[in-house]
Amino acid sequence: LSLGKDIMGKEKKKAINGGSYIFNRAGFVGRVNYAYDGKYLLELAARYDGSVRFPKENRWGFFPAASFGWRISEESFFEPLKGFVENLKIRGSAGVLGNDRIGDFQYLNLMVPNPPTLYVGDREYISIYSKGNVNRNITWEKTRTYNIGFDLLLNKGIFGMEFDYFYNREAERFNFLKVPEILVDGEEFKGLSAEAIILYSMLLKRTGMSFKNNWIDK
Repeated sequence: LSLGKDIMGKEKKKAINGGSYIFNRAGFVGRVNYAYDGKYLLELAARYDGSVRFPKENRWGFFPAASFGWRISEESFFEPLKGFVENLKIRGSAGVLGNDRIGDFQYLNLMVPNPPTLYVGDREYISIYSKGNVNRNITWEKTRTYNIGFDLLLNKGIFGMEFDYFYNREAERFNFLKVPEILVDGEEFKGLSAEAIILYSMLLKRTGMSFKNNWIDK
């Protein structure tokens, strides 16, 4: 929105500009923790998120997660090693992450005005064109994550170590494609193109390891 203009040297310049942006996202989060006898640990969590970047029928996504831990050092059969190992825990987790980082209203076939292209007398006329192909099936991008590792702490904390092995799998991912806006005899009309977003199934895998240790010299 232009609210004023400065005229300097016969050149018109916009002095004040403004704009607005509307975006809404809602989410519900829940988590339950359970521990039995200080040995067996369990956590269940879930998110239920909604984003206006998707059509109503695909707006909401459910993303669960779970993790467990087993403190082997608290078991009775571990007693002979308690004088040397203070804590040994095996842990693992699995979950689903959601992503909605795309442009707004990609599921709507919006009309976009062009700059004035036709003048009749002292009046100017603009043209309007369709922004491009749309995908009503677009929804949350999902990444499944898996992790397993262990924590080790020797007696009196003189040495500690953490190890993790993780595996990520993107099962559904956004893809951006350039598609013709106007076709003339099977060829794209020069100067006009648009981006279409599709959501497709794929198996993009990532694996890795992390290692951390500390040493205290007493």
